[in-house]
Amino acid sequence: MEYFVSINNVNTREQLEKIGVKHFVCGMQQFSCRQSISFDYQQLDCFVRDCKEKVYVLVNALIEEKYLDDLRLHLKKIIECGIEGIFFQDFGVLNICKKLQFQGQMIYAPDTLNTNYATLNVLLYQGVTMAFLAREISLEQKLEIVAHSKMPLMMQVHGVEYMAYSKRHLLTNYYEHHKIEDKGNNFIQATGVDYRCHIYEDRNGTHILSEKQMECLSIFEQVKDIPYGYIESMYLSDNELVDVVTSYFQEDKLQAKNWLQEKYPNVAYYHSFLFDETVYKMEDVRKREADEKNIKISK
Repeated sequence: MEYFVSINNVNTREQLEKIGVKHFVCGMQQFSCRQSISFDYQQLDCFVRDCKEKVYVLVNALIEEKYLDDLRLHLKKIIECGIEGIFFQDFGVLNICKKLQFQGQMIYAPDTLNTNYATLNVLLYQGVTMAFLAREISLEQKLEIVAHSKMPLMMQVHGVEYMAYSKRHLLTNYYEHHKIEDKGNNFIQATGVDYRCHIYEDRNGTHILSEKQMECLSIFEQVKDIPYGYIESMYLSDNELVDVVTSYFQEDKLQAKNWLQEKYPNVAYYHSFLFDETVYKMEDVRKREADEKNIKISK
C-alpha cells in the first residue's frame, strides 16, 4: 500500500518526504472542499516546484453552472503548475480536463457513491483513472471491489471522516436564529448518541466530520492489499500528522498504533464501517430521523 497524505503545513513536507511519502494532496482557495490547507496559484506553483514527489489537488466541490467559466480558468491554472492529478466528484471537472488534454490522474472521489466495481469499470472508459472507495461500506466489500476493478483504488486509512455536507450555510442560520455569536470550533451531536462531530462552514457550505479518528494500523494485514491508503490531516497538528505518517511506515504497525495511542491519549480511534454492515431496519431509520431533529451544537 502506498499513501496519499493531505498536507496541512508546507513546513512538514520535507519531513514527510524523508519518511517516504510519495503523494501529497492539497486544497485551493477555490473549488476545494474539506481541505487541510488552501493554496493560491502562486503558492501551489511554489509547492509543486519544491516538492520532490507527486502533488494532487482537490477540486471536489459540486459546481454550479454559473461558475463554469471560473472552473475552466481554475483547472487551466492548476494544470499549468505541473500537478500529478485531481480529486473530483463533479463530472464537469472531468469533461473540462479532457478538453484541456490533461494527462494526469483523474481520481473520482464522490464521498459515498463508489460502492461497486461495475460502475467503476464503466467510468474507466470515460477517463477516470483512479477512484476513492466509499467509507460507508465494509472492508469485505472494499476488497471485493478491488479484486474486480480495472482501475487502482484508494481507501481512507486514518483521520477524521466525512459525515455530511450541505451547500446551505447552516451554522450561520443557526446562530442568527438564536441571536448568539459563533466563536468557531463547533461540534454537533444528535440526541441519544454518545459521540460528537466537527461542524464548520466555508464558501462551499457546511461540512460535518467525525471527531473520532479512523485508524488501520491495528488491522493493517487486512487492508494491505488495497493499492492506496489516504491519510486525512484535518484537525491534526503538524507534529501529530508526522507521527501518524511515521507509524504507517513502521514494520510493526500494531506497536506503532499503541505508541500513537499513548502519545495522544485523548484521541478516540475506531475502524469506522470496516466491520459493520450498513443495513438499517426501518424503525432504526425513523428513530435516527427523529434524533436528527433534536441535534445540539456545542463548543
